[in-house]
Amino acid sequence: MSAKIQFAIYQIQANFTSAVPNRPTVVENINFEFLESKIRAKGFKKQALIVDSFGNFDLLLFYRKSSSEVSWKEFITTIAKEDSKILKSRLGQNESFVLFLKVQSTAQIFAVTGGFGHTAIQDFTNQEFGLEIISRLVRSDERVLRAAKEKSIVGSILGSVKFFRNEYNLFENENFGNIYQELQANLSKQILIDTFGFTAAEVPKSGLCIAKSSFMIKKSLDLPTLTRIIDRCIQLLSSSNAPIVINSVSKIDKRQRSLLTALEARLFDAVWKTLLPNFNSDIEICHKEFDRYLTANEFYLSTKVGGQTKQSTFQEPLQNMSMTIGHFTSLRAGLTKNQFERFFDQTIVESIDENGSVLTTGKLRDHLFTEITDNSHSYFFIDREWFEIKDTFVERLNAHCKSFVKDHQYGRQLERWGATISSEGKYNLSHLGKDKTLVFDTVTPENIEACDILQWDAEKIYFVHVKEGFKNTTRDLTNQILIAAKRLREDKLAGGVYFRKLYQTVSTSSGLTALKPQLSALSEDDFVQLFNERRLAFVLAILDTSASGVRRLVDMEQFDSNIAKFSLHSLIQEMRGLDIELQIQQILRS
Repeated sequence: MSAKIQFAIYQIQANFTSAVPNRPTVVENINFEFLESKIRAKGFKKQALIVDSFGNFDLLLFYRKSSSEVSWKEFITTIAKEDSKILKSRLGQNESFVLFLKVQSTAQIFAVTGGFGHTAIQDFTNQEFGLEIISRLVRSDERVLRAAKEKSIVGSILGSVKFFRNEYNLFENENFGNIYQELQANLSKQILIDTFGFTAAEVPKSGLCIAKSSFMIKKSLDLPTLTRIIDRCIQLLSSSNAPIVINSVSKIDKRQRSLLTALEARLFDAVWKTLLPNFNSDIEICHKEFDRYLTANEFYLSTKVGGQTKQSTFQEPLQNMSMTIGHFTSLRAGLTKNQFERFFDQTIVESIDENGSVLTTGKLRDHLFTEITDNSHSYFFIDREWFEIKDTFVERLNAHCKSFVKDHQYGRQLERWGATISSEGKYNLSHLGKDKTLVFDTVTPENIEACDILQWDAEKIYFVHVKEGFKNTTRDLTNQILIAAKRLREDKLAGGVYFRKLYQTVSTSSGLTALKPQLSALSEDDFVQLFNERRLAFVLAILDTSASGVRRLVDMEQFDSNIAKFSLHSLIQEMRGLDIELQIQQILRS
């Protein structure tokens, strides 16, 4: 029988951090004694070895045999006779092993497993190990990629698995903001020989490797070859050669309990401050299904207090924490911060359609979206999860956004923001009566705001959306633009049904008297023709709200909010997918 099998190699972390509520955080060094205690608790037993070391590695082996009910046996009982061999045993047997290998000189620990052994060590492994190895083996322009498993930190697609007919490179597959969870690539024959020490005769035809939390070369290995590959991986990790960046964003997982605890505390500190007088929150609120959430008719905010439910109703989407102050004012009175946090954690947000049906629901905390900076590290809280944003991500994000701002300037100059203008609404109204310009601020047929300002020329019709500040709240605006773009794209094919509603809403509403006169010289049919005869274009118009007022969007490094930049980048990608033009302009102060 062959002594060779395929191995996925795991790297064990140097320490383990445990955090229990109301107890001090404990950091433990991971050594053989620590691993033995943890893996015994999972039902594994230590196995006697012929030798306790091999080469420069100390060895530690564990084994587990377990039984579990075979789920399909119940079905088989309905068709097989009772004395059938298939029904003799209702239990299945699972066998697993874990082999730890410790480098004698450095005490670094690695592991290989069989059966379900990998599940027993997942709390202690370096989740980026395989990706760190492959980042040192391939170039970003090298066409070796066979498959990829990815997760998105934003958007409606949670993740994807891709298999490529022909080899791709990392640059071609780049989807900014996605996290690679697994890569499969064909290593060259020369890498397998020079880096991992295989002979030419031993090199497999494909050279396929799989990189994720573990690293595997798709070739059966014996113990000497296994230890040699681990040695070569250690050399790669210690190499001074700068690797390519596989992931610029990393998810903070449950093993990083102390960091998660600290971030959660910082998040609630920001929530608590929101409820102080005259405090402007930079925490956004939105459900991950933002298109359903933002187009709902009503919104309920519900909190249980003393066994009873306190509910507030809103006619527009809850989009930032400042909008919730009224609901929480009485709750906050007389409560300590810890007491209030318990109430806050029980608060539910529901969005309701025109028929009273629930569109989205969930805890308010799970709707929060913000960025926290700590010790030069940047963290996003998105869809209930924390992500660390690496410096390379920010550099690339600045470059992408800067390039877009430079190359996609809106051709017409909007009005200046005068010293007497105190709100976005007043600024939008300052455009009334301007040539080839209409104002539709707060006009929302089908609960969709097409634009704040509508302008056109001979070829295009421009839907201008205005925003004070380029900060976390920009995400709300980019979501609104995307929803409007999708609806108007559909309406273009339908002949202007929504556009007629836009005209009729202004014409018939008693609350829009300031906007009605602008339509007096334009019939409904002429208005729809503006739309039907021109290409769609959307414009993001931003006023910098910094105290200095001298920052320029083209100098993207001057702006702090990575959420604003990422929201802009995501919108650029989405609009390209819709084949709708997006432009940008910085509003000037007078």
